[in-house]
Amino acid sequence: MEISRWVDPGETMIREGDKVTVSIWGFEELSVGSSYERFNSGEVTGRYIYVSQDGTIELPLIGKITLSGLTIREANLFITELYKKYLVAPIVNLKVLNLNFTILGEVNSPGNYILQQERHNLLQALGDAGGVTQYADLKKTMVYRKIDDEWQDYHVDLTDFEVLNSSFTRLQVGDIIYIPPNGRKVIEKESSSLTPLISIFSSVAIILSLLLRQ
Repeated sequence: MEISRWVDPGETMIREGDKVTVSIWGFEELSVGSSYERFNSGEVTGRYIYVSQDGTIELPLIGKITLSGLTIREANLFITELYKKYLVAPIVNLKVLNLNFTILGEVNSPGNYILQQERHNLLQALGDAGGVTQYADLKKTMVYRKIDDEWQDYHVDLTDFEVLNSSFTRLQVGDIIYIPPNGRKVIEKESSSLTPLISIFSSVAIILSLLLRQ
């Protein structure tokens, strides 16, 4: 089957080692971690399969198929077409469970987060992390992204609406986002560290003043 290779920059590619579930509406016996069950199964319940090192998975009826290198959209189309040989108008829903990103720096809850939807952007990531602190410098946001097995770093100005409308701000699996502190935090931190010294010098000055009066 021929698949259109136009890929939206924000789409996620399936990779070796990914955890996936494949659901066939009305055919639980053909599903792996069905999202159509009353109690949705997946990574927590252990009902998923790994994309093997050769980029394949094995499914009931259709056997071994190659998914590595396909987007989630393409994989759903591909599997749907294969099941059409056995089922009438199959409804397929493939999910990748290990879609995650990391956000660090001046956010209220830094850490690792799961991409709840494929088209997740940087602003939504900030919301996941509880928003930014008063010291966040959104103009100097850094995104570290692995492309062709090499880490690339990108400067993103999150106050620029043109940037926010670009496809680049959509998160990719494994992205690391860093929100740096602004200059005000540095100044306040230095000021707070100088306060004890100023207090000591003031005390010494007062004592000397009293001694000189005697």
